[in-house]
Amino acid sequence: MVVLGLLYHAMITCLSYGNESISFLDSVVGAMFGFGILLALYLQGGIGGGDVKLMTGIGAWLGIKKTFMVFTAASIMTGVYAIVALIATGRLINALFNVYRLCIGCEITPKQDDDCDRLEKEIARSDRYLRVIPFAAMIALGIVYLFIMSR
Repeated sequence: MVVLGLLYHAMITCLSYGNESISFLDSVVGAMFGFGILLALYLQGGIGGGDVKLMTGIGAWLGIKKTFMVFTAASIMTGVYAIVALIATGRLINALFNVYRLCIGCEITPKQDDDCDRLEKEIARSDRYLRVIPFAAMIALGIVYLFIMSR
């Protein structure tokens, strides 16, 4: 997806069709933005590598402005999904208390599980759809939002 997006915009830029709003440079910057914006979350174990690659590909095809719009919409939808999941599992009050403790500077005691294996353990649970947020699906909803808003 990344390579094809970059090649497409390079070819359009070289042939200078003129009706294409995204230049090759914008495609490269969009891909770098898509990669960079999710890299920190990936390094902390919050998202998978596929999410990073997907956002990089989206950046290569859409450029930085539209990639930012997709990321923003996906992030908002992820927050809504998280709130609904917290309500569905009855953990909203506990989560709000933890946010309050973080805001006043208290540390939240981590679980005893090994942090490296925590994501894999959460994914293996039968109630994983209420506990792990599918960010790639939220990115797809962000693209749908962008499509609807561009009409």
